[in-house]
Amino acid sequence: MSNPTAPGPSRSVFEVVVEGLLAVDMPDEEGATTRSVAATAATYAAGMPDLTLLGVRMAGAAVVLICLVPARGHLARLPPVRRGRLLGRFGRLPVVGEYLRLARGVGLVCYYDRVAS
Repeated sequence: MSNPTAPGPSRSVFEVVVEGLLAVDMPDEEGATTRSVAATAATYAAGMPDLTLLGVRMAGAAVVLICLVPARGHLARLPPVRRGRLLGRFGRLPVVGEYLRLARGVGLVCYYDRVAS
């Protein structure tokens, strides 16, 4: 059986971050739902204008670098709830905090868009 949280070529940093944040924000939701919503959010984020997307990717790289030691490796290897709590601790940092707010916002919009349809 494969690990659905294992990093793979199809999972972006944005998707992994959104999944972790949603797992903390909505603990009653199933893991499959948060994974699906996170994948949709990553698709929306990939459609951002080039310069904006570059900034988002650079901020995502900063998040990964900051979380390397506490995550003991890649962020995607952590269970979603633990990942979300870890990310929440770094929300006070200037660039990281904005990245997390963006990820949470896009994730929640995708979630409520899914629930409304």
